Amino acid sequence: MPDAVPSDPLADRLTEVVDAGLQLGASLARRLAEMTGSPEQQESGVPVDDLVRFGSDVAGNVLGLVAAGARTGVTLGARASRAVAPERRAGPRPAQTPTQPIVTRGSTLRVPLLVENTGQTPTRSLTFATTSLLRADCPDSGDCTCIPADAVSFAPESLVVAAHDFEKLTVRVAVPPDAPPGGYTASITAGDGWFSTTIGFSVLPAAGE
Repeated sequence: MPDAVPSDPLADRLTEVVDAGLQLGASLARRLAEMTGSPEQQESGVPVDDLVRFGSDVAGNVLGLVAAGARTGVTLGARASRAVAPERRAGPRPAQTPTQPIVTRGSTLRVPLLVENTGQTPTRSLTFATTSLLRADCPDSGDCTCIPADAVSFAPESLVVAAHDFEKLTVRVAVPPDAPPGGYTASITAGDGWFSTTIGFSVLPAAGE
């Protein structure tokens, strides 16, 4: 009977590193799939298969968001990214839009944001609210009601963000058909000021007006 071939410690270690990398990649892909709209799913235990499955889900979800934005007349430059806080300290990093979105009146503006918690502990339940919605050249200034604040809705309406984690928030603005064209700014807050951000957008006349 031939002697058993001795194992190579370096090869064994490389195999462990590759397996760990695949498992991490599969977990990240599953998380991204859920953040872009997929229901919660369990990993199969085969990292390569999970990477393919969850990666396909992410691609499909992103294409679905693009199609949904096209149907509502929204310029998808509104997709938000996490903003870097001006001071390095524990707390929230409110998401801000890198470009100003455009919506036609009578349509619904849809802006996805990421709410990030850089602190050491989970947040309490955050309930979102619109503190103001103003048109830049409104003659009523701070009392502008060209688009009422209750035209803004949130999905979800409240959420809890784990420590060193982030959650997806979708902001929708139902623009009335008679809203004056122009630039608008919506101010949003949650958690007694723990989270606050502004969303700037432009309203254009509908096609044919």
